[in-house]
This record gives sequence, structure tokens and C-alpha cells, in this order.
Amino acid sequence: MFSVKRTLYVGLLIFLVLGLARGGRAMHAPKVISSNVRGVTLAAGAALAVFAGSASASVTITNLGVPDGASASRPVGISSDGSVVAGLIDIGLSTTGFRWSATSGIQPLPTREGGTRMFTRALSGDGSVIVGSANSGDSSDQGVRLVSGVFTVLPALTEGSNVTPRGVSADGSVIVGTSGSSEGNRAFRWTPEGGTQSIGTLPGGNTSIGQAVSDDGLVIVGGSFLSGSGNRPYRWSAAGGMENLGLLPGMSGGVAEDTNADGSVVIGNGNNRSFIWTEGEGLTEIDSLPGSSRVSVNAVSSDGSTVVGISGSNAILWTRELGTVNLNEYLPTLGLDLTGWSLNNAFDLSHDGTVLTGSGSFENREVAWVVTIPSPGAVALLGLGGLVASRRRR
Repeated sequence: MFSVKRTLYVGLLIFLVLGLARGGRAMHAPKVISSNVRGVTLAAGAALAVFAGSASASVTITNLGVPDGASASRPVGISSDGSVVAGLIDIGLSTTGFRWSATSGIQPLPTREGGTRMFTRALSGDGSVIVGSANSGDSSDQGVRLVSGVFTVLPALTEGSNVTPRGVSADGSVIVGTSGSSEGNRAFRWTPEGGTQSIGTLPGGNTSIGQAVSDDGLVIVGGSFLSGSGNRPYRWSAAGGMENLGLLPGMSGGVAEDTNADGSVVIGNGNNRSFIWTEGEGLTEIDSLPGSSRVSVNAVSSDGSTVVGISGSNAILWTRELGTVNLNEYLPTLGLDLTGWSLNNAFDLSHDGTVLTGSGSFENREVAWVVTIPSPGAVALLGLGGLVASRRRR
């Protein structure tokens, strides 16, 4: 397998030869190519062919299936190394949670005493902690933390209010979400030592929701509703408080959905549009697929380079080099046979961006899937190879 550095070298050759600008936009290329350039083109093409051959062998799809008695499955999260998936299954008219691993397969989650369901919402990076909502014999759904079959109920900011956990740190020690309070809904941060604590709202905000947390539990992202202005995406830290990330031009509102390992990259959605934020660049729009007016992103890789989500009814992957690609069309270019599959939504990805999980249809049954791909650098290079072939056919 080529190293990432060598991948970049070959990718650079293709950029230079074909005059491709960043993100795959064509530049005006000369109509006549010299023999020297042809030689470089052939060399780059040969390197690409060797690389593609080795990379395609590592591209796989796994059907997670459904447990006995269930009719459908869909994931909500994947562990940092891609070995564990948590999600939801439909059993009759009810929905409950599952945990999957390659060794144990897909297994329904336990329920609380007297309860009937565990609605999974997030999985810790180490795969040991699942958070969500579960009922019991004497209560409606309550926010819970599930570890090795043991449930911990998350207390609300105001007793009797609803608690909806949405995100969990890598080791499962920090949980974030939304809790009712005497002042209205508030984003919260929970730890075993500190309990449930409000992180407030943006200045002038009426309410806030917590959606995700960095691996170390120090950065929280979500949305805060401003009276008369709609939701605004925020990034919160103990040191800096809650920061308004702003909106793309033409947006009337938005919410931050996920953040990378150290909280330096944030992704979010609003008005059927999506964005990625960094402190240095601010907001950058993540485009929908051609022919679709809708896009929604769900998760970002540890280094912030790879994003997954949905556009129209297709699962998507985004990088700065590739832009937004339809996984149903893109994965076959990497050598993956998708016969019988329709990939509808990509929900999460491993730390390094090489293992994706999502929902789709296989032979007309809704199931969760796991796809392995080469490293993000390799994915970008193979994508450029597709552009090369496309340009040659024209």
C-alpha cells in the first residue's frame, strides 16, 4: 500500500498534467501536449493504476442485517476504530437499539426493568458506552447511559423535565444533549462527578440544544435559538464560552451537528444546506449533489478532512479535494460491487475516515451497512483517476 506522502506526490502529478484546480475544477488546458508531458502522464497513470489495484482490494461492504424478529436496522454511530456500531432496529411497531461487532454480529440492546425500548442516540469512541433514551415499568423515556448492561439515568436540570442525550466523548465520561429546565430547554454537559450542568445560550438566546462533543469532552457544538432570528450554530468551550459560528449567505438558521477530535472543525446544517467551519476559514459550504437541492451532513472525521451525510436520497462523502460525491456512484469506481444495494444515508465514520456506516436498502430491505475504503488521501487520488478517465472519454 502506498504511503499518504506518495499518494500526494502522484496526485500532484495528475494536477500538474491535467491542470485540475483544487476541488476538481477544470482549468483551460493547452490543446497540444508535448511528448515530455505525455511521458509524465503515462507515468502518473501507471502509478495510479498500481495504486488503484491495491486500494480496490481494501474496499468492502458489510450488511449488518437484522436480529431475529426485527424488520429493519439503521446505525447512529461507530467506534473510533470502526469495529463497533450502535443503532436502531424496528420490531413490529416499536423501535429499540442494537450493538454490532464483527465477532458478535447484531444484537438487541437490553432494556430497563419493565421497559420495552432503548432508543440509541450515540456511541463512545471506544465502543463501550451507548447513550440514548429508555423507558421502564414506572416511567416514560428518560435519558440514560448504558455500560455493560447497566443503565444510569441522567438527571434533568429541573426535576421532572425531559433529558435527551445526543453526544458522548471518546471514553464515555462526558455526555451532552438537551434538558428541560425552569428557563426552557438548555444544552447540557454531564459527567459522573459534576452531574448535569447547563452551558447556557448565546447572548439573547431563548433556548439551546447540544448535539456533539469533542473526544476529550472539552468542546460542545449545537444550536441556540435567538428570538426573532432563528437558530444559530455554536461552539462551546469552558475557556471561551459559547461562540456564534454565523450562517452562510442566504441562510435563515442553522445548527452545528458534529465536531472533530479536538473541536477545531465543526460541521452543520440549515435550510437544506450544509457547512464546515474552522477558525481560520470560517464557514465553507458543502454542496449538494448535482440535481438535488438538499444536503445534510452527519459526521466528520478525527482530523476534520472527511464528512459524511445525505443529499437527496443518496449517501454522500465530502472532502475538500473531491467535493461531494454520491457513494452509490463513487464506491464502484474504487472496485466495490454494489449490486442489490442502494445507500441512502451515511451516519458516521471511524477516526481515520476509512470505515463508514449508514443505512440503505439491500434487495428491498432496510439495513445498516459498514463500508471500508482506502485512507482519505487515497480516496482523493482515486477520485482524480475517475476525473482522468472522464476527461479522456470526452
